[in-house]
Amino acid sequence: EIAMQEFKSSAMSDEHKLALKRHRTTIVEHVNPYLMTDYLLARGIITSPIAGELRRSESQPEAVEKILDMLPSRGDPAFYAFCDGLRDSCQLAWLADLLEGGGTKNPSFANPSFAKTPSFVSLPDGHGMSEKYKKELIRYRFHLLEHIIPERMLYHLLLRKAITPAEFKLVDREMTKKGANEQLLSILPTKDDDAFFALCEGLRGDCDAGWLADLLEGKELQSHQKELLISHRQALVDNMKPIPIIDFLVSKDILSINVAQDIKKLKTAREMNEKLLDIIMTMKSGAFLMFIVALRMLPDNAWLADLLEEPTVDTVMRRDRRDMLLAYRSIILSNVKDTDKVTEYLVKMEVLTPAQADDLNSKRGNEAKCGRLLDMLPPRGDEAFEHFCAALRTRLHLGWLADTLEGEGMTSAKKLQLIRHRAVLVDKMAPEPIITYLSQSQVVGKPQVFTKAMGNYVINAPLRDERNERILDLLPSRDDLAFDVFCEALRTMAKQAFLADLLDGKQTAVQSVQSVQSAEMNGALPLAQHPFNLMSGTSVRAHRGQQVILEVKGEAKNVRWLYEGELIPPTKGLHKKSDGFKHELRIDSMTPELGGTYTCEGTTPGGGVACDITISMTPELGGTYTCEGTTPGGGVACDITIIVMTEQELQL
Repeated sequence: EIAMQEFKSSAMSDEHKLALKRHRTTIVEHVNPYLMTDYLLARGIITSPIAGELRRSESQPEAVEKILDMLPSRGDPAFYAFCDGLRDSCQLAWLADLLEGGGTKNPSFANPSFAKTPSFVSLPDGHGMSEKYKKELIRYRFHLLEHIIPERMLYHLLLRKAITPAEFKLVDREMTKKGANEQLLSILPTKDDDAFFALCEGLRGDCDAGWLADLLEGKELQSHQKELLISHRQALVDNMKPIPIIDFLVSKDILSINVAQDIKKLKTAREMNEKLLDIIMTMKSGAFLMFIVALRMLPDNAWLADLLEEPTVDTVMRRDRRDMLLAYRSIILSNVKDTDKVTEYLVKMEVLTPAQADDLNSKRGNEAKCGRLLDMLPPRGDEAFEHFCAALRTRLHLGWLADTLEGEGMTSAKKLQLIRHRAVLVDKMAPEPIITYLSQSQVVGKPQVFTKAMGNYVINAPLRDERNERILDLLPSRDDLAFDVFCEALRTMAKQAFLADLLDGKQTAVQSVQSVQSAEMNGALPLAQHPFNLMSGTSVRAHRGQQVILEVKGEAKNVRWLYEGELIPPTKGLHKKSDGFKHELRIDSMTPELGGTYTCEGTTPGGGVACDITISMTPELGGTYTCEGTTPGGGVACDITIIVMTEQELQL
C-alpha cells in the first residue's frame, strides 16, 4: 500500500503514456499477462489482491488490457518496471526497446522468442517453433511448471534430440523443480515443432499428464469419449456433485470463471449437471480427462470416473451387449426386485469388489440400486454381462430375461417395422397361437424364436393385450430370421395375414386397414386422409444454432418421435409435447449432427399413422468477403471475415 501511494503521488509522464497508447495493440497481442503479473507483484508495482484479480480474467488479452489501464496511475517507475518485465520475464526485449524509443516494431533481425537465450543454447535453422505451439506453451505455462517432472522429462528430450547436452546441464543444475521447469520452458520455444511434440510425449509417458498433452495439442473430443458421455449421461446427471467439480475445472483452466458462474446460477444440481455435460461435449479431449480426475477426487463420484475411463481391448463389453442392456433397461428395472442378490453373486464372481457392493447397497430403494448396477456393468467387459445373466437365472429365477438379453438383436429396419405397427399388432393379434408357433422346437428348418422360459413369461400375463405387449417387447432381442418366423405365424391365421403383409411391406397402412374392414366389417376411415400422412415427406432447412420447431397436427394417441427410425430418448435440448391434436418437437439449437429425418408416430381407431419430416442444414456463409473499388489514386479493397458460431460457442 505504501508503494501504491508513492506511485499515485507522481503521475506518469505524457511521453510514457503516449508510448503505451501507441503500442497498445502490439502489447496486447504479445505479452503473457501471467508472467507480467508475477513480475510487477515482485517489484511492488501491484498488490496481491490486484494480482489475484488479474489472474481471474476470462482471457489473456483482457488481463493485459487491465494491466495497461492500471499502469498510468502508478507513475514512471511502473513504466520502467513494465519494460524490465518485458525483457526479463516475457523475453520481449524488442518490445521494451520499442516502448522506450530505441527499437522497431516486429524487428525482422531478431525473433522475440530468442531474447535472453544463453549463447550455448542451440538454435534451429529457419524460424523455430510455430507460433501456435509457442502460444500453447504460454497458455498452459503454470500447468507445465506444476506437472513436468524435470529429471524424467530431461532424459526424454535428450534421447529425442529435442535439447542438446549443454542445455540438459543448464536445466539440470537448477536446485528447484520450478527453476528447472522455467529454464526448460525458456529453451523449448527456440526449438522446432518436433521439440513441442517430444514434450507432449514426455508428458504422457513420463509425467502421467496425458490430459495436459491433449490440451497442448488441442485434440478434439474423440468419438469414443463422446459415446461414453452419452451412454452414461443419466448416471452422471443423477449422481454428480456439481459445485466441487466445477471449482476444480476452473482451477485447471478448463472452465472460465464466467462460465462457471453461469452454471452455478441454475437452481438444482441436476440442471447444473446437464449444463456442465453439454459444455464438456464441446471441449477438447484434455478437458474430458480432467473431468474424470475431478470425479475421482470425490469419494462418492469415483465410480462415475470408472464408467468414463477408457477400457482396454481385453475388458471392453461388446457393443451389441451394451445396446441390449440399454434397450431393456426399463424392463430390467421393473422385474429385478432384489438387486442385493445379484450384487452378492457378482462379488462372489469377482466382477465387483466389496467396496463397490457397499456403494451399491448405500443407495435407497431397489430401483436406484439396480440402475447404478447397470451403469457399472459395461466397463467390466463381457464376463460381467455373462455373470449378470447367470445371476438373473440362478438367484432371481428370471431365465426369460437372461435369454432375452443374450439374443443377437434385430437390425434397425426390422425393429422400426415392429415399432411403427405396434398399436395395430397389440390390438389385433391372437397371442396364444403365435406364442405356440414361436416357442416350437426347431422343425422343418424353422428356428425356435422364444425359449421355453420366454414363452412362459408371455403366457403368464393376465390380459390379452398384455400378452401381445410382451411378445413385441421380446421379439427385437431375436435376429432378423425370427422376424420372418413371426410373419409366418401371423399368416397361419387367415384373419391376421394382413398384419404379416403390413410388416413385410406388401401392404400399405391404408391397405391394411381396408383388410381389417373386410375381415371385421370395421367402419374405419381410410388413413390416407389423416393429416399425418398428408403432411409426411415435408422438408425444412435450418441454420446452425437456430431453434427449430416441428409441429404435426391431427388426432392421434400414443404419440412418439423417432430420429432415423430410432426412438428419441430424453435428450438435453430436445423437447416433446402433445395435447392429442397438436404434436410438437422443439430443437433448441440446430447442429449438423441433428440433421436428418424425424418421424412422428401415433395411433388412431383405424390404425397407426406416421409423418416424416426431414431437416437439412443451410450452407454456412462464413468466410472472407472483399469489397473492392477504385479511386483516383488506384484500387482499394476491404476484407471482412465472418465466423459462424452458435450462441454457446460464442459464450465459451
